[in-house]
Amino acid sequence: MDLVAPTGDVNSDNNVSTTDRMGNLGEDSGNYMDNFGGTSAACPQVSGVAALMLSVNPFLTEAEVRTTLQQTATDMGATGFDNTFGYGRVNAHAAVHEVHLHITGPSYVCTSGTTFILENPPDGATIEWNHSSNIYRDSPQGSNPCTFSAVGYGNGWISATVNGVELPRIDVFSEYTNLSGRFMERGSILWRTLYTVNTISADEVTVEVSEPGVSSFDWSLEYSNGTVYWGTLSDGATMYFNLVTADDVHFEVSYEKGECGEVTNNYHFIKGNRLSLAIAPNPTTGEATLVIKSESEEKDFDDNAEWNMEIYNPMQALKTKKTKLKGRSTTIQTAGWKEGVYMVRVKYKDEILTGKLIVKR
Repeated sequence: MDLVAPTGDVNSDNNVSTTDRMGNLGEDSGNYMDNFGGTSAACPQVSGVAALMLSVNPFLTEAEVRTTLQQTATDMGATGFDNTFGYGRVNAHAAVHEVHLHITGPSYVCTSGTTFILENPPDGATIEWNHSSNIYRDSPQGSNPCTFSAVGYGNGWISATVNGVELPRIDVFSEYTNLSGRFMERGSILWRTLYTVNTISADEVTVEVSEPGVSSFDWSLEYSNGTVYWGTLSDGATMYFNLVTADDVHFEVSYEKGECGEVTNNYHFIKGNRLSLAIAPNPTTGEATLVIKSESEEKDFDDNAEWNMEIYNPMQALKTKKTKLKGRSTTIQTAGWKEGVYMVRVKYKDEILTGKLIVKR
């Protein structure tokens, strides 16, 4: 005997009741039996639990169903297996929970990557992960565990299909961290993402910081002459600094972003004239054109100068590289690339220019 299930006393009424064939065609003259019991009452309960297990995981084998029923039974009588109660009384909740095909992980996804696990997949299962557009899958398709990263801020979801069976999606919050900074010089407004080296032709720079879900930012300024300043900014606040007494400045902003903890972003400003990257179309689905632009009349582009371009994938691994380019522009072929945000880095003479390329399928 493997396990037991509740039953009635066949010699007593009002114990376990069940339906009966109507009238004199059944075991009882009425339409119900009030003294149902024995294995006739116990076996259907175990069969029902087995059916529940298969409803949440249709890939279970007979051996897996039997073993799970034994291992999740509530022990009765002597500790462990005994000849009176077997492994114990059938436990529907424990058995179903043990085999339930479901995704586990936190309720959020971070820009730095967050891991999710598909629990109880069958051996050799084909797993296909799906997700909302503000989330990017970092791991290869079919991986388990699988890592995802946030590429947009707000509500999102993750789901999986196992051997063609789609599981319910889980809701998550995408904690995308891409602090927007607005930098103004001599009245012109220039938008820049973080981790960009910005060449400033004016001596004074005004900074406005903003990030969804963040109320305050800690900042620090470190000039090349060794002078350091620090403080706190509220969301949407502005501050300014100048490059009169130093040739460059390092500007760092850090803040707490929901469940993903502290985020630190960096800028580096260099006094001088400015070049920048223009990439179009962006997002792209197959091909984009990169152009080096002059944003100051004082800055001329040398068409005879050689320059190099590197592109890094969302995991910060080198995706492609071009060297000894000439002219202001080059094409970027993205056919077959995974969706996500790619970092573009250009080395022109002694300047480093960076930008972001968004790939869509």
